[in-house]
Amino acid sequence: MTTSELVEKVAEQTTLNKSQAKAVLDVAIRIIQDTIVSNKGVALRNLGKLKCVKRDARVGRNPSTGEKVNIPAKNVVKFVASLATKKLLNPTV
Repeated sequence: MTTSELVEKVAEQTTLNKSQAKAVLDVAIRIIQDTIVSNKGVALRNLGKLKCVKRDARVGRNPSTGEKVNIPAKNVVKFVASLATKKLLNPTV
């Protein structure tokens, strides 16, 4: 689903028009990004948690040549699905 498709769905299911729905979605995304960047997690009930995790530097291999390559440390966003989301994906769990 793209951002424009999400905006359209939000507009359909609320009293907001598309431009209002886009503005709300843009603000929500910006707030979530700012919170993650400040090393705080974001818990979205019935969806899951987003948090910043530091990935350590490591040595990898170039798949073409097999040569060793140094991969620098970096921060990544980790998503952990909530129990409700897991049950939607796997109803027998």
